[in-house]
Amino acid sequence: MLDYEVEDVQTSGLRVLTKSLVEERQDHALANEVITRAEHAALRDSSVFTAGGKSVQYRVGKVCLAGNAQPLHDHPYGFSHQLSNWGGEAQYATSVWEHLDSARVKRLGRPAIVVALLDVSDPAVAVVTSHALIYAFVASHRRMANVGSQIDFEADIAGAQIEAIWQPGQQEYDQFERLPRA
Repeated sequence: MLDYEVEDVQTSGLRVLTKSLVEERQDHALANEVITRAEHAALRDSSVFTAGGKSVQYRVGKVCLAGNAQPLHDHPYGFSHQLSNWGGEAQYATSVWEHLDSARVKRLGRPAIVVALLDVSDPAVAVVTSHALIYAFVASHRRMANVGSQIDFEADIAGAQIEAIWQPGQQEYDQFERLPRA
């Protein structure tokens, strides 16, 4: 995340994935002179909304979350791909993004883990897409490997629900050895 994005999330929270959200992030990066007009145009052409990415159907209208911290320890890739590229999965999931000339754009900002306090008891809003949460919580408590769960939260998450944003150099982030540092 870019510094102003961290501030935005702390203040305004997380929004469900939409085409307008992706375009607003691109527009803010251009307005803050973080990217050039040519990079902005290339990014516009590379999002899953404009380049026909297949994964968008599983992500649109949701904030996708890890249900617990265990996958950050155990996942073979440690979520490195998601945390190593600015713009999120909706931006880099297409072949256009992977072949974008500007590697600089992919490396903007710093990795960030957003910790949110959520009420996941309402199945109309919180959809657990892997193991039921009780299994993840019990297995995490017992320090078992590979016990993560994914929550598709089908509503915006308010800024008041953001507990923390962890980034490299902070103890909370650095405990996850497999995560990228820059």
